[in-house]
Amino acid sequence: MEDLERKTKGLDLEDGEELCLAMDIMKYLESNPHFNQQIELEDKIKTLSEYGDKISPSDALTVFSKIIGSDIKHVNFKRFLNLYPSEPGFALEVLKIFASNATKIAAFLIIRGKNESGPPSKMEQKMWSEIGKMKTLVEISIDVYHFTLQDLLEMCQNLTCLRTLIVQIVPESQLFPSQDRGLLKKFNKSFGQLKIFYFSSLWRADDVGEIFQKELTLYCVKNLLNLQQVGDPEFFIVMTPLCTDTEMRKMSQNKLLMIKMEQFDTDLDRQVNNLSLIDRLWIDFGDNYKYRPIEETKIHLLQEFKKLQALLFTDLKSDEYFELFMTSYGKRLKGLYINYKHGRAEEIDGPRDVQETSPKLAVLYFKNVLGFRNVCMKDLMTLKELAIEFSRFARAEVPLADLFAPPNLEKVLITFACVSRKELLKTVDLVKQEKILRQIHRFDLRVKKR
Repeated sequence: MEDLERKTKGLDLEDGEELCLAMDIMKYLESNPHFNQQIELEDKIKTLSEYGDKISPSDALTVFSKIIGSDIKHVNFKRFLNLYPSEPGFALEVLKIFASNATKIAAFLIIRGKNESGPPSKMEQKMWSEIGKMKTLVEISIDVYHFTLQDLLEMCQNLTCLRTLIVQIVPESQLFPSQDRGLLKKFNKSFGQLKIFYFSSLWRADDVGEIFQKELTLYCVKNLLNLQQVGDPEFFIVMTPLCTDTEMRKMSQNKLLMIKMEQFDTDLDRQVNNLSLIDRLWIDFGDNYKYRPIEETKIHLLQEFKKLQALLFTDLKSDEYFELFMTSYGKRLKGLYINYKHGRAEEIDGPRDVQETSPKLAVLYFKNVLGFRNVCMKDLMTLKELAIEFSRFARAEVPLADLFAPPNLEKVLITFACVSRKELLKTVDLVKQEKILRQIHRFDLRVKKR
């Protein structure tokens, strides 16, 4: 156990010298109390990964029980699963330590590494019940295990702070009848506070998985009034049929509208103006959408939501269309999400003018982008959260220091970024001088070799 206490203070997240240097950014944040225990925990995990055969599981548990405390705010538990694979009870004991000691934990993840694959296994009750004890959790993201819907409802029933849930669910043949008051009550108790609920159904040879995915997505949209994003981003559920449904129009509290633009344009009978409380609009333009002159489309029907605060675009490839929405909604916009489906990644203009059109923007999210042509972030004074997942095919160098320039950033998640050693050194220096990332609470940077 002495080896575990004293070995290795550096942390290498994935591979390569640049990745070690990337972690220097976090180390220079040690003066922020949110990171002290976090860095110590990462050090011990690294040591165990290298010398685990010389350190007993019981000794490792003793050390973890000492350093896992209230300063631990987030963890990717997958790394603990890898430590003693021949000791199946080890991970559960560490999970119990987290449930007991990490009294302020906000994010719990079990996410595979980029080179790991294989189908998810079922999460056993003894594991998800421990996760369910972490009452301060704001985010859960798990792709190593799958859940039944009933297990998920039970796990989340006391997690009143939970806002993001990303999981895989076993599809069931049941539907979700609106008259089932018991089910509705369970849903609202467990998921009613969620802002992001991403779920994908496990593959089946029949069409049960697809039907389940659609029915559960629509049920959530109708009944979970705080949702901003729902379902599977790779399996867009068209809501336009609901716009003409009398019962749907009576549901005046509905706040999320999901539109597939190609279908919306070709169907004449759309009554979206009945959905007066819409504050989140998600539009999928798709791979085959023809960007006609704006006056020939029905986009004007989507410009009149008086309470809109969040825009979500999938596969939007027109600057003109984007600017139209920003002109209509930018001044009250608090969230902007731009996503490209796998295999359709784009190099796009960075948020260079967003600060002028969206003075209240708090969340900015890009997924599966190749890079940015222009970046100007320093004037985004209200931005709190920045998340960018670069495409695995991205090769352009990322201007990391510029991305971190907004002065009030609290949460940063950057994945698959191509960053040069020079740019990393520049970023580390700016962090040391307290010119960037001064307000940070959550920081996750994953870079790859160039």
